[in-house]
Amino acid sequence: MTKKRAYTSPTGKETISAQQVKEYRARYNYQSYPYPLYSTDKPGLRRRVYHSRKGSGYFAFNPDGSAASAASGGESLNHLLFKEALCGLKRTRLALYKPGKNERPDRWIDAPITICPSVEQEKMISPGDGLPPLFADIYFKFESDHWIAEKWSGEAYVEIFNTHAVEVEKQKLLKRLELPTIEVDIREQPYAYAVDDDDTTDELEAAHVRRLRRMLEHDNGFLKAVVLSNPSSAPYLKKRLTQQIEQTNQTKAELDAAKSELNIATQDKLSAEYALERSQADVTTLRTEKTELTEGLQASHCAQQELRVAHNSLRQAHVDLTEQHASARHSLHIRYVLAIVLTAAVFTGFDFFWRTDEPVATDPAGTTPPVPDTPQAPSSTEKPRAKNHVRRAHGH
Repeated sequence: MTKKRAYTSPTGKETISAQQVKEYRARYNYQSYPYPLYSTDKPGLRRRVYHSRKGSGYFAFNPDGSAASAASGGESLNHLLFKEALCGLKRTRLALYKPGKNERPDRWIDAPITICPSVEQEKMISPGDGLPPLFADIYFKFESDHWIAEKWSGEAYVEIFNTHAVEVEKQKLLKRLELPTIEVDIREQPYAYAVDDDDTTDELEAAHVRRLRRMLEHDNGFLKAVVLSNPSSAPYLKKRLTQQIEQTNQTKAELDAAKSELNIATQDKLSAEYALERSQADVTTLRTEKTELTEGLQASHCAQQELRVAHNSLRQAHVDLTEQHASARHSLHIRYVLAIVLTAAVFTGFDFFWRTDEPVATDPAGTTPPVPDTPQAPSSTEKPRAKNHVRRAHGH
């Protein structure tokens, strides 16, 4: 794949496209480009390249621009365009992940940030100890209300993963130097440049850069990255230490309070056990009383049954006496009636005998007067005579 970008200096950060060089050469009848150009390698590793007008134009290592001399290696066009987009970024949201135990990293934090204008490409890092300098793809300072700003002292180094990830030795040096570093994977959408290098144009590249910035600065946009080095600044550590001390003191106070509550709970437990023992004794007493009451209740029930039987017997006797009394009254009534009838009969008999003893009056004509059907009571003049008649009768 041909290279469409070149640096304008061995260590600088400015690049130029093959299309720009082609347009420049066209203004001068396609004479050679008069300024030196360099490959897209890191500073210190760049080599001279030359512009070739073949096809849409590209950069080659040899002046003749032969196919075998086409420039290779170094940073890809996708890599360069993403760096260009980050350099003009004003704000975004860091969606940071940490390497996990599995193959996929673990989600860590989301931190909205405001990026300071002084964004640097190819930030040089001096590791010391006679080691060659390192270069970070992007370095920027940022501000944020999130604690990550204090933890990282408001700065971040960005590595861009397109053709290869950051080497292990470089990661170790970044951690040793305590430089907060993240790595952004741009091999796939939405970060990747979808146009083939042989078909690219300056207009398509500029549109891609604008799309990246618009997407990253959107309210819902974010810069997804994996944390390679996660140091902590001295103010952050001091603050964390203070928080830990406060947390420890609070925990100690809570522990003391818990111990006090435990002592109270222990005392309550002993009181409860004592109360339980008393309750158990009371339960035993109540059970005994219950047994006695149950036995008394059963005896009372039996007595009640006996009383009920006696009551039924008495009621039956009462019924019998009532019937006997009624029968006796009835018999007495009959006797009384009979006595009255007999008495009446006796008096009637006496009266009859008394009447038959008197002389029968005769009519002057010599006929006996008729006896009246109903005896009439004697007049008052006849009463002494009747008494005498009775005396004669008794004397007779």
